[in-house]
Amino acid sequence: MTRLCFVGPSWITRRGNEYRCFPWFLKLNETFIGFFPEVVLLGPEAEGSVGPSQGPALSDWATIELHNVRVRGLPMRGGRMRRSVSQLPGLWRNLHDADLVCIDMPNEIAVLAFLVCKFKKKPFFVRLLGDWGESTLFGGSLNIGRRLKATMGEWLTRLVVRFSPLVFVQGRSLYDKYRRYNPSAVVDGLLHSTLTEGIYHEKHSASFHDPIRILTVSSLIQLKGLDVLLQALRLMMAEGLHVEWWCVGQGSLRNSLEDLARTLGVHDCVRFWGHVPFGSRLLGFYRDADIFVLPSHTEGVSIALLEAMAQSLLVVATSGGGTPGVIHDRINGLLVPRARPDLLAQAIANLASDKELCIRMRQAALRSARQYDSRMLAERMMHVLEQKFGEIHKGWTTDLPTKSP
Repeated sequence: MTRLCFVGPSWITRRGNEYRCFPWFLKLNETFIGFFPEVVLLGPEAEGSVGPSQGPALSDWATIELHNVRVRGLPMRGGRMRRSVSQLPGLWRNLHDADLVCIDMPNEIAVLAFLVCKFKKKPFFVRLLGDWGESTLFGGSLNIGRRLKATMGEWLTRLVVRFSPLVFVQGRSLYDKYRRYNPSAVVDGLLHSTLTEGIYHEKHSASFHDPIRILTVSSLIQLKGLDVLLQALRLMMAEGLHVEWWCVGQGSLRNSLEDLARTLGVHDCVRFWGHVPFGSRLLGFYRDADIFVLPSHTEGVSIALLEAMAQSLLVVATSGGGTPGVIHDRINGLLVPRARPDLLAQAIANLASDKELCIRMRQAALRSARQYDSRMLAERMMHVLEQKFGEIHKGWTTDLPTKSP
């Protein structure tokens, strides 16, 4: 096998003959993509008013300059049925020419690609990166329409898992949830990662800044639970704890989060930095912070969480989704129930008063992060793929360059 068709959820935009996509998508997948001599990347194409509502602005997207990759955008205009009809010819043509297909779930294009692969009897595998049903439920105001979408997403996920020859799941919670639908095909522990040699940073000090610097790197969307963290800040300040929150990321809830910070009286200790691409500046945020907090209602396995651990950063996270598979309470981080600002505030306060625990958890976090090195994970995934589908003729496996405009 030499030619991979990668059906991903990352938006793609085109300027003349140049294609761009989210920088984090390239960083997450460049090692894996580099194992194949030829790759066709399919994704939803952003054009005009059609595009993502979160993430970096188009001008900040990364140029795709991987010599083994060709890019094809799939149309996104119109309603769901119209989009599916317009996407089908591109999927049909590109999947036909592939030796192997990688399908990233959950999204609607992935389901369509799954159906085409089944019809054409094309070898394929699935990477299940999140819980479609839960992310839909926590993605906005809960109503009948949203509940129906969550139910449909869950049903489609089960369908894909049940009839796929191989499914890599991101996080133990997804493994436990979906393994029973296809026990021989579902594989845990081989998620994607941005961690590479040179990113790891050992930090020994147990002392905190004054005020204590709390960092979150996240999309500003409802399922991330950032409103809960704002409420926790108010509780900590009421107890006399000096804290400040650095929020890195952008999304549809930024204005409402700023309004909530003012309403709660914590706006003076909150700083919204907007989108910061992966690189030295983002790593600087991790290294200058004291505690990384991830208050999500649900997660697969957070890439930002792994990056924080790789910087020896103390971690407080909610116990939903795949996070407990990475964070072991009081070993390499602290876990609290989701939607509990009181317990979140207490966990942060406990770290501020226990230097010995902080030193142990920093060391353990760094050790844990090294288990998610991207090259190591990609090599293990390739071994599983060859066991399932036969020999893959190796491509360019050195570091693959990307260029930010």
